[in-house]
Amino acid sequence: MRMGMPSVFSLIGKAWSFAMHQKVIRESAFWLFIVPGTILGTVSSAVDSAKDHPEFPALTVLNILLALPLIVLSYWGMASILVAGRRLLKSSAGRTRTSFRAVRKAATHFVLPLLFTDILRTAHIILWSLLLIIPGIIAFLRTILIPVIIISEGRTMRAALRRSQEILRGRLLRTLWYMIAFGGFLFLPAVATDFFLLSVLQNGISLWMILIRESVISALYAIATTLFLLCLILLYKEWTKKTNA
Repeated sequence: MRMGMPSVFSLIGKAWSFAMHQKVIRESAFWLFIVPGTILGTVSSAVDSAKDHPEFPALTVLNILLALPLIVLSYWGMASILVAGRRLLKSSAGRTRTSFRAVRKAATHFVLPLLFTDILRTAHIILWSLLLIIPGIIAFLRTILIPVIIISEGRTMRAALRRSQEILRGRLLRTLWYMIAFGGFLFLPAVATDFFLLSVLQNGISLWMILIRESVISALYAIATTLFLLCLILLYKEWTKKTNA
């Protein structure tokens, strides 16, 4: 790594410290990540356990209909984390009096842009991946900062794409390293716990046990996602400072 390049542990540490100092970050993660994730996971597990029930097709349709607003809520959570995290662009220390209500209101304008951008970005990555794996990985890396740019700079998707490519020009290998490291240190523990709990607490368990299991899994993914988004803001800050220098 080059000198001056922030370490993965430094970024995660700063993100964690910021989240612990900002009550609004924790509220956003709880109400817009953990709660929807727990509800969706619990309902989906309950529906899966009723495969032999004659009403299973209808229950599956209801599960899908419930999933749609819950997915939108998760994007509202993403927007709220990024809106609150903009303070990292100025300072990473101290507490703010910004209320959860104010952050939710400010984030509302970004929910649909983030949702549609993510759908188009995913389709773009998949199309490139159908050609070869490497182009798909490059497409993923070159567009990783789009959500941060949309909220921090107020740009449209197309403009945010160009801006992300500009910032990451010459930094793809470093970005790849960061994504692998974030995946290993943030998301791998959540995935491993997910598989473990699903294998141990699977058949014949009560609804309360399903609820507890899904709460733990949703909390781990919420922590990982929140820290990842804050780390992206820190990388954006670091790289735009060098790009504009």
